[in-house]
Amino acid sequence: MMRNVKAIQKKKGSCLLIALLIFSQVLLTLFIDPKSVSASSGVSNMSDASFFGVWDQAGQRWTIPSKLNYDGFPGLSTVQFKVKSGNYDQAKTDLLDYYKNRTTRTIPTDFVSNPTMVPLLMDQIATPLKEFYLNTFTVKPTSTIYSMDMLSTVQGAIGSDLSFMLMGRYKGMNRANIYSREQDCSLTPIPQCRPTMEIQYTDGMGAHTANLTPTKDTYIRGNDTAIHASETQLQVQESGAPYDSNTRKAYLNFDLSSIKGTVTAATLKLSGYSELNENTDVMIYKSGDTAWDENTLTYANHNGKTFSWQGVSSGTDWAGPAPTIADIEYHYQITRFYWLSPLLAEYINTGNESYAAKYIDYMIDFIVDGDASTSVSGAGSFPRNFDAGIRASSWVKAYHVLRESSSMNAESNTDILKTFWKKGDYLNSPGGFSPDGNHGTVETEGLYTLGIYFPEFTDSTTWLSTAYSRFDFLMSTLIYKDGSYMESSDSYTTVTTAPMIAIKQLGMMNNVPFQGSFDSNLNHLGKYLADIAFPGGYAVNFGDSQYTDLKGTIKQIGEITDDEALRYVGTSGAEGSKPSYTSVLYPDSKSAMMRSGWSPNDRYLFTNVKQAAPHRHPDDNAITYYAYGRPLLVDPGAYSYSNDPISNWLRFSTEAHNTIEINDTPQNLAEGWFQDWTDNSKFNFVTGVTQNVPGFKHSRETLFLKSSFSIVSDVVEAPSGTNKYQQTWHFLPTANPALDASAKKVSTVFGDTYGDIQVVPADPELFTATLDKGYYSNAFYSVSNATYASYTKNVSGDTTFDTVLYPTASGENRDIKVSRLPLSVPTTVASSLKIDNIGDAGTSGYYYVSHEENPQFRRSFDTFSFDGKLAYIEKTSSGRVESAILKSGTTLAQSGSNLIASKMPVNDIAAYWNGATLEITGSNLVAANDPNAASAVAIRASGATTVKLNGNPISNFSVSGGYIYAVGVPSLSSSSGYQNSIDLGAGHSGVQSIEFDLLPTANQIGGIVGYTGQSSATNSEFGLPMILRLNADGYFDVRNGHTYGQNVRLDYKANELYHVTLLADLDTKTYNVYIAPRGKPEVQIADHFAFQTGAPVISDIGKLVMNSPVNDQYRINNHTVGKPDFFEVDVSADAYVWAGNPTTNYGTGKKLEVRNSTSSSVYRHSYLRFDLGNVPVDSNAFTAKLRLTSASAGTFTDQAQFVQDDSWGETSINYNNKPAGEAVVGVWNMPSAENSVEVDISSQYNTELVGDKQLSLVITSQTTNNISHYYYAKENGGGKPKIVVYTKKATSRTIGAEADTMVSGSVPTANYGKNTNLEVRDSAFVPRQTFVRFNNGIPSE
Repeated sequence: MMRNVKAIQKKKGSCLLIALLIFSQVLLTLFIDPKSVSASSGVSNMSDASFFGVWDQAGQRWTIPSKLNYDGFPGLSTVQFKVKSGNYDQAKTDLLDYYKNRTTRTIPTDFVSNPTMVPLLMDQIATPLKEFYLNTFTVKPTSTIYSMDMLSTVQGAIGSDLSFMLMGRYKGMNRANIYSREQDCSLTPIPQCRPTMEIQYTDGMGAHTANLTPTKDTYIRGNDTAIHASETQLQVQESGAPYDSNTRKAYLNFDLSSIKGTVTAATLKLSGYSELNENTDVMIYKSGDTAWDENTLTYANHNGKTFSWQGVSSGTDWAGPAPTIADIEYHYQITRFYWLSPLLAEYINTGNESYAAKYIDYMIDFIVDGDASTSVSGAGSFPRNFDAGIRASSWVKAYHVLRESSSMNAESNTDILKTFWKKGDYLNSPGGFSPDGNHGTVETEGLYTLGIYFPEFTDSTTWLSTAYSRFDFLMSTLIYKDGSYMESSDSYTTVTTAPMIAIKQLGMMNNVPFQGSFDSNLNHLGKYLADIAFPGGYAVNFGDSQYTDLKGTIKQIGEITDDEALRYVGTSGAEGSKPSYTSVLYPDSKSAMMRSGWSPNDRYLFTNVKQAAPHRHPDDNAITYYAYGRPLLVDPGAYSYSNDPISNWLRFSTEAHNTIEINDTPQNLAEGWFQDWTDNSKFNFVTGVTQNVPGFKHSRETLFLKSSFSIVSDVVEAPSGTNKYQQTWHFLPTANPALDASAKKVSTVFGDTYGDIQVVPADPELFTATLDKGYYSNAFYSVSNATYASYTKNVSGDTTFDTVLYPTASGENRDIKVSRLPLSVPTTVASSLKIDNIGDAGTSGYYYVSHEENPQFRRSFDTFSFDGKLAYIEKTSSGRVESAILKSGTTLAQSGSNLIASKMPVNDIAAYWNGATLEITGSNLVAANDPNAASAVAIRASGATTVKLNGNPISNFSVSGGYIYAVGVPSLSSSSGYQNSIDLGAGHSGVQSIEFDLLPTANQIGGIVGYTGQSSATNSEFGLPMILRLNADGYFDVRNGHTYGQNVRLDYKANELYHVTLLADLDTKTYNVYIAPRGKPEVQIADHFAFQTGAPVISDIGKLVMNSPVNDQYRINNHTVGKPDFFEVDVSADAYVWAGNPTTNYGTGKKLEVRNSTSSSVYRHSYLRFDLGNVPVDSNAFTAKLRLTSASAGTFTDQAQFVQDDSWGETSINYNNKPAGEAVVGVWNMPSAENSVEVDISSQYNTELVGDKQLSLVITSQTTNNISHYYYAKENGGGKPKIVVYTKKATSRTIGAEADTMVSGSVPTANYGKNTNLEVRDSAFVPRQTFVRFNNGIPSE
């Protein structure tokens, strides 16, 4: 134990006294009134003088101020009087009386009752993690069978593994020997001596009895690395403080996967004897870990979660056993005191003072250890800020109960109050606050709780003021603008919301309402939790998380913020009002939640491509899927923060998530993005893009059909060479997945009343399919074995996976088959599938998706053709089309006849032909019945006589030529003025991508499409920094400074469609323009053109101006503004140098320091080097930015300078050998803490990319105030320096043939232009040649 000798002696003396006192209390409680029992102490390292103050009677002043505000609280007058007279002992007594009788403050005391744990807690047996005490049995000296009822335990583990841990109840030399599964029972007095789980259960076939033997068992021994799995006895003994070489724990596991139906009885039978000629007690725990390996488990690596200090005179060691001996979190968790709540609950329920005395004993014992530690504020800060924050709240709740206990004496009370003050003082300090995550909210809750509950402390008002300002800061940094939470974990979202709920309730209870926008921020988090919860209300379990029920938290937030939708979700519909939406995209946290509804049996799919680094897993583009009441594709969880193989696989491998791992390499934490999102009431479609393995780009397109199933199309763009791709799908441990060796379909077989899923790949011949052993953790510190599916291929070049995810209801027998439909392009350009046996008998689905970002080409699949992004059609066995959906296209046809057609691209539409009713849904459609309108949409009538749009009847529709005209595509039309600008919203700063579809309705217009800032006036063409012009001579040109021009001439024609992309850099005031005529390749007509000379300087793109000489000469729809595609280059080396220590290297820290002054001796300069070796020269870059994240506050102007010499070393650079900085490449004002700044370095980036591919920079400050400030370094992980390269979205150059035919020498006058096959034959008798013509659509100058 890490204590000095004096502390040890003090603790031994006090603890011995306490032990004797408690023993006497136990006896006394049997015979006398518990109120007479008392506990004592006097151990805090804060002196009475420091706490109470010292009064100078002669000078009538405080020479040492008190920590108590005597003047502000008349009830403390007697305490003040005794202190002024120097009688601290009486002051302590009066202070205890004051708090015993105080009624002005309260706090919730809802302690969880667990009477079975109380005797263990009374004996200092600490189980703060996921081991669950079940029972204690007594082992006799003679071989005996011991039977323990395990009914409820087995009922909770049906279909999975069940593990037990056996541990000695009392310290001593006696050992229990339990026969193992390896024991030859003929050598024992007991015929059936091996461990057995006898289970009686009933199912549809009748009643059954199963006698299960362990699938694995072993024991472990302290200070011993030997493997004991093959031994015939499981040895159990408790010894040491908390362990030594005599300590032994046993583990055994039963496989319950064969148990189905209803369990009516369950008995664990163990046989064995005690070593000495006396009885010994053994405790049985249910272990949360069922994935342990009997052939590797030892005491040194078992990550223990239960330890005993029973009978140890020095008390609990609050530093805990070493990591790996104990779980790495153990020594944090025990200091938080929440696990001792059953003592308080039992005290409240029974009034037995022994329970109060024991809890006080734990507190005093902790103060001794904490004050003896090296922690800056002793017991007030030990071991970390986070734990001190949690303990502050849990101790205040305990104190509220214990202050009235007769076991609380004046000395103990004073020690505890001193420690409370130390906690508050520490948490109020800069060192007591973590500004970048959930830790900060917990620490601030602790500070707020102390400030509210102890207004008598002179610093309480300061603590509250600090808490208010910190919460304002935390909410601004932890909650994104879209209301989502910053950390990549649903569990840590609740870790942040729990303190917010607690302090809100505490403030209301004490009539101290929390200030600011607290309620709205809490409401944002409640909505986010509701959205990331499965339909059943449980957490989706992404990042470092666990599968927990979120409904209670959501309901609480709904009640606090008076939100009916949150009440509805939090009560599963029993209260409140159903949310008005289903699916949602959070653009800031880059998370998509797709759901069919809010009832437990609805479907749900979650995916994300980025959140902040804390608690994030390498799982971008992973999918979690839920249907029919359960998660069917799961995120396997986290298990523990310990450095063990299971935790590391779960937390740090991409293989452990439902995405694609490349070359056995985990994804890095670079940001991804969503480049498509569609929310139609019938379907969702999303495309996530990541570049988390250098050199590779993974795009995942997901179609979520809300009433049925989902289709996932993966495209990986790769560098040269052969690469390994492993697509994985993870299931619950009880899923029993089966692999079809031919189709390589994986089907789960839960065998219960909930759902299953079929994972059905296309092209099964192109990869290897396996079922592999993995793990699943439904809660922290619990883990089980689980099977997952892998689809692996080793190929060169780009590759694709197309996969159908088909959920089925219990008892639903359906053999889903997937076949690829041929296209005129490779699968890396577009994919098409036929899915059979869906819906009613004989119904098939036809799926088409273009992987091009702006599809322009019409392609045929089966009997259908389409020119957009996505199409899906369902057709009955008779050939009747039942439904059709499309996204970002104009025409979907069947056998040459249009199903759905429009002049303007339709963002999304779904059509269902339901008898005489045509049901239409769309997120951006309007009622319209004019067949001749530019926005008209024609839908095949198919006998329909009534029409609905998004569930509402449309009476005013027209029918013409067999088509219904009921809806139209909304669009923006040009006008002859400049004042009618379109507001694009705020926040479009930095580098932006603008995209839209443009339809001229006339030739030779002479109109403009212009952009300016949101606050800028729009009175004329000359007030627009960026302009695309439809020149009056019939071609496009672009404003470039003071004139118009174009790199390539591109003509426009009336009623032809053009897709336009502008890339704008508001920092460099330049932009590019790209235009793609419908069905033809894209043409770049402007390359880094300058903003218009004389136009207003803008910091955002906030207004669109559409001007033409005559109204409505062109139309625009599908207009979007947002960040363009990008990739990141992480810093490869960074360090700072300090003139004051010129030979010292600072290359390993988590922060980079910058400082300037009029004195050169304090200079700090930070050096960065980027390796561009993995960046292709042809990377389609538009601009390159250096991104730095601030790690401190203050007002500074900094600069980056180019460094020619790249030879400096990260761990060897110092001020004396630093290379010189050269030209300044950028100047900026340092952003506020935790925010980022981007600085243009395009010129240097482009130069080094074609040079030595090494780019070095030095960061210095122009502010000479002699104050250090900081940016995060690469060692920090999150926020490390990087180059962000913004790129033009990739556009496929695949061009379909305009015409093709063959000729045959044997029939020289025959035409074969309608043939479906083209033949080539080199023959003197029957020569055949094939001719193909392409129109590349690229005009010449």
